[in-house]
Amino acid sequence: MDIIASAVYMVREGGSMDAIDDWLERTLVPGYFKSFNSQSTNRLFESISPSETHEFFRKWVAVVRTG
Repeated sequence: MDIIASAVYMVREGGSMDAIDDWLERTLVPGYFKSFNSQSTNRLFESISPSETHEFFRKWVAVVRTG
């Protein structure tokens, strides 16, 4: 759920994660009631392996192409 909330924030607000904690306070993300800060954001991104990142983008490109 952390990844989904982060992705929604990045799509809606831009690429920087600087203000995600403020955004989460004023935005309803159904089923998500956690606050984020720079430390928790760093832990989240460090937990995603390069192979997982590659697989995500591979699938994303496939979906976009079949659009």
